[in-house]
Amino acid sequence: MVDIAGLVTSLSSGDFQFKVGDDNSPATWPALTATPTITVRPGQGVGGTNRVEITFDDYAVKKEWLQVTVLANDHTGLAANDVFYFGNAVGEAGDNPANARVNAVDELAARAQATNSASITNLYDYNRDEVVNIADQVVARTNVTCALNDLRLIAVPSGAGAAHFAFLPPAVSTGPVVTPPSSAPVVEPVIAPVGAPTVPSVLSVPTSPVVATGPVTTVLGTVAVPPVTAPVPVSKSVTHAVKPTAWAVKKVSRGL
Repeated sequence: MVDIAGLVTSLSSGDFQFKVGDDNSPATWPALTATPTITVRPGQGVGGTNRVEITFDDYAVKKEWLQVTVLANDHTGLAANDVFYFGNAVGEAGDNPANARVNAVDELAARAQATNSASITNLYDYNRDEVVNIADQVVARTNVTCALNDLRLIAVPSGAGAAHFAFLPPAVSTGPVVTPPSSAPVVEPVIAPVGAPTVPSVLSVPTSPVVATGPVTTVLGTVAVPPVTAPVPVSKSVTHAVKPTAWAVKKVSRGL
């Protein structure tokens, strides 16, 4: 989900570029073949900006990073491309800010946090069915990773936007993320993990709406991790926000 101020016209998938990968060389990542549905909601974004929803089919992106580029053109009205990232780790609860490994800790966490009324911010409802039960334990158990195949916590290239570890359905959780330095565009999560352990990351995000300089937003529930090494220049005027609705998170994130 992206909030863009001063959007010139309606948008299509041709106004974005999508690539996937799992290393620190996004320039070499292949293009994502899946085509998302683009929905523009005029005036529905933070501060009356235009909210753009990007929806992929289920499983379109799984256990890897998605690079999203909002193109600077006559449609978006942006002066320069805006690039940001989402990482998907199936069954990860965010128990260790140093990695995105899925193991017995994630399975046991789902067992210990069983509930019949899981909110959209619940860290242990891996399949996002609003219930934390044995099904979520199975999600973690069947998606175990190790140092050889876990999702890498990438370093965002210079000039790119924030990278967010977005664990959402199907069989996904919420965990650590890579965040740019303080001078970079800020993603303002309206949805914050509830009752989360100190694990889900460094969780150092603002608590009030922030107008940033890049058109990025995430409906994926945002958790932050240690700052990346390269500063991100500020150039554009766009608001970053997370839509606090279960529908939005499910519709968009289930494809991730």
